[in-house]
Amino acid sequence: MNARTISAGLLLLGGVSACGGGGGSGDGGGSGQGPDLGSGPPVAQAGPDQTVFDNTIAQLDGRRSFDTGGGGALQYEWVYRTGPTRPTLSNPNSPTPTFLAERTPSLSVYLYELTVRDNEGFQSTDQVRVIVEPTPPEQTLLGTISFDRVPSSTQTSGLDYTRTDALPAPNVVVELLSDSGEVVDVTETSAGGVFRFAVGANQQRRVRVRARSVRASPGFAQWDVRVVDNTSGGAMYVLDGAVLSTGTSNSVRNLHAGSGWTGAAYTETRSAAPFAILASIHEAMSDFVAVDDDIVFPPLTVNWSPRNSTASGDLSSGDIGTSFYQRIGNQSNIFLLGAADSDTDEYDDHIVIHEWGHYFEDRLSRSDSIGGQHGTGDHLDMRVAFGEGFGNALSGMITNDPFYRDSFGAGQRQGFAIDVESGIDPSVGWYSEGSVQQFLYDLYDATNDAADNDAVRLGLQPIYEVLVSPSYRQMDVFTGVHAFARELRDRNGFRGNEIDALLDHQNIVSGAQLDRFGEGEANNAGRANVLPIYSDLTVGGGPTQVCSIDDFGDYNKLSNWRFLRFVVGAAGSHTVTVRGDRDPDFVLVRNGVELYSFAQNSGAVGIETVTLNLEAGVHVMAATEFSNADQQPGNGRDVCLDVTVQAN
Repeated sequence: MNARTISAGLLLLGGVSACGGGGGSGDGGGSGQGPDLGSGPPVAQAGPDQTVFDNTIAQLDGRRSFDTGGGGALQYEWVYRTGPTRPTLSNPNSPTPTFLAERTPSLSVYLYELTVRDNEGFQSTDQVRVIVEPTPPEQTLLGTISFDRVPSSTQTSGLDYTRTDALPAPNVVVELLSDSGEVVDVTETSAGGVFRFAVGANQQRRVRVRARSVRASPGFAQWDVRVVDNTSGGAMYVLDGAVLSTGTSNSVRNLHAGSGWTGAAYTETRSAAPFAILASIHEAMSDFVAVDDDIVFPPLTVNWSPRNSTASGDLSSGDIGTSFYQRIGNQSNIFLLGAADSDTDEYDDHIVIHEWGHYFEDRLSRSDSIGGQHGTGDHLDMRVAFGEGFGNALSGMITNDPFYRDSFGAGQRQGFAIDVESGIDPSVGWYSEGSVQQFLYDLYDATNDAADNDAVRLGLQPIYEVLVSPSYRQMDVFTGVHAFARELRDRNGFRGNEIDALLDHQNIVSGAQLDRFGEGEANNAGRANVLPIYSDLTVGGGPTQVCSIDDFGDYNKLSNWRFLRFVVGAAGSHTVTVRGDRDPDFVLVRNGVELYSFAQNSGAVGIETVTLNLEAGVHVMAATEFSNADQQPGNGRDVCLDVTVQAN
């Protein structure tokens, strides 16, 4: 077998559009869980779907199943459900039985079901698909796609180039090109970065790897993620090998994307960056696929460039300001910093996964966050606190590393770290991203920590089930820790005391007083005009007064925006009015759907009003004084607003 390893150069291909503008959230692994120590059924996990070649041994894997009722031994039972034949399992009562994938002329699919039982008789089931592909013809061209991964220093949180590792690029698109550039075949790498093409003898062929991961088979998990250069018209990054003859026997062509670092600086093309970004996102998607094997992720474009800097301005010039997520229409985009010796994020997997978490919330769950600057110790708008805390916690869940690290500075040698599990945040409560991230991570992790009142081990699945549930996505409140915790507690009542203990530790209302509107909340951050979280309006009644304050900063800080709720008894035309002595503004939402935003109004002085046909039921509002929400520090002040709703 002829083997060639090619250190390939990075190219750009046009044809992918990048979106710019408006309204993103600004920011600076695995899901293996131990057994729960409470009561409840075991959790069967039959593993992710897998693909094997025929006439090879396939192994099922239920070892990630666990017992929520005390850690006792589980009983396993694997049952064949569907497939072209019924293979014989080596041991149906083992967590890892095997079978021979019989020869097949075309792709075939086997479905197996795993049932696990605990010593109290409780059980649960899960299913896994095994896809069997025909053995390739005699002459093949195969290889491995790999990239440099630069880890963070645990001492400085900067990048440590001395520990650079070559990792496989999982599930990336690989093309086989003729010597004239025509695409003659397309495949994708395996989880181990391996690709394979059937080829004829003595053909001139080039291997091209796109910075794109696609999975589009109906009935399976689906995604389409690509990394493009926003400073080159949205061109996709690709890695090209040389044009070589296939010869007359099997051959190997390995392509490797280097970091471009040569000891003191980036003096060569930074080919690895797009593939490192894809790998971080692939890790996040894989963990969610493990708990929902037919999840469909909407298409996502990641915009990265060595020119992406902390300057704010034209996105197409690289002046992105910070790494962030945004959606315009139906197009989802993540922008990542890449300017060397300033701030780069391609190897900061916590940053990449944090921004991917905003994408997940927006496209598969629910997020009402208004984004903006935030940091440790900030007293935030509850919508922002939950969104940013979720992003931080999720990065720890996916990487199984609670230290959220961000590198920056000359040579990328500096950085900072946040301990999302037990770090100390001077801002504690429902308005703190630090409290939210600790609460969520402690729900997930398998470590009992008495100092944090952490005795619960839910893993990722219960958190995911809340976030994607229709009742959460269409709830009649804005997103915040109270709404999430109430939904989680209702679904996992047998762990209620342990969930309450985590909330108590963060000075967030818990137990019977926990309400999705936060009605029982007593933590006012030491200020007036913070509670209640929601003020009640009566349709047809007199004005309700709320006060927008700038005590904690502006735009997205605590009580810049004040929340109100009202109940429409009968559908019909209603007029909503907010009055103040300067420039009042508001947003009106019904079950997660924005009905009105101040951006649609003319900006009349002293009043904001709209007449709409409203459905019967609960509506919520967020009202503000514009000077407290315009991202212009120093011009805000405390302003009280009078709000009314009238039926016409």
